[in-house]
Amino acid sequence: AAIAAWGQTPAEARAESGALWAALSDIAAGNPFAWTRTPQPAEAITTPTPRNPLMVWPYTRAMVANNTVNKAAAVLMTTLALARARGVPEHRIVYLHGGALAAEPFDYLTRDSFTRPAAQTAVLEAARRLAPGGIDRHELYSCFPIVPKMARRALGLPAGAALSVAGGLSFAGAPFNGYMLGAACTMVASLRERPAAAALLYGQGGALMDKHHALLLGSDPAPPASLMTPMDVNAAAQTLRGPVPAHDPGYAGKATIESYSLVYGPEGTAIRGSVIGLTPAGTRVFARVDAGSPPVIERLTSLARSPVGDAGDVRVGADGLQDWMGFL
Repeated sequence: AAIAAWGQTPAEARAESGALWAALSDIAAGNPFAWTRTPQPAEAITTPTPRNPLMVWPYTRAMVANNTVNKAAAVLMTTLALARARGVPEHRIVYLHGGALAAEPFDYLTRDSFTRPAAQTAVLEAARRLAPGGIDRHELYSCFPIVPKMARRALGLPAGAALSVAGGLSFAGAPFNGYMLGAACTMVASLRERPAAAALLYGQGGALMDKHHALLLGSDPAPPASLMTPMDVNAAAQTLRGPVPAHDPGYAGKATIESYSLVYGPEGTAIRGSVIGLTPAGTRVFARVDAGSPPVIERLTSLARSPVGDAGDVRVGADGLQDWMGFL
């Protein structure tokens, strides 16, 4: 849904993902605590092979988080007075400037849009307000490419901007959301080595991009006003949301694709999929995709054009669930 909204073809989106992930692998190569420290070129990351199979369209194995690791991290936080009393040198003290949190509805069928999470936007806008002088460096959560792609755009960062200090979840690796703890340690070390007024840690979690958190760190104390900024920005996120299409699980007939997904098996072929679509009345459907239908799979996996917005036929099966029968 997002790449169609950005006007990209799937091939252009894959190229952006490959360049971003190749940059993460280069960063991980310089991180002594990264799990995988071998730089990988973009083409090797995005090209499906037996060792790098498609997992969920459009991502290969190298483009998703690596949680099969043996890693841990820890952070010590204390008052400035105690840090000084214990003899921590001034140049090694890193300050907490504040943070923000918001969430999307857990049920993604009750979200207003799949092109821009309002919670992510609200959290990152709050982070930018905490750093009026600008953010020097970033760690944007990278469980799979769409997350940092969306975050980069929400922050107004240019293509090619450095989006990590640790190397990302695919290469630095992490025990699930433990990645942000390791990233925080890496950010502290980065600020000690190269001081900056503000550095951003942005984390995301939940079932499907529903939990969004940001934390600002800096080499100098935060302005007093920033510590009074509300951390919970769910109210701000709500103002960014549009109307939510009602889910119509009994609908049969024409619908256009809002977003879609395909899951792949070990042999590298699609084994199941789903389409979220809109009816002419503006209600929402959630339909299964028959992975055994070559014309449907070919249309959904075309790199030349996105099928988002294309019309198809929805029917209700004997089990009461909707099926995407094909394109019109």
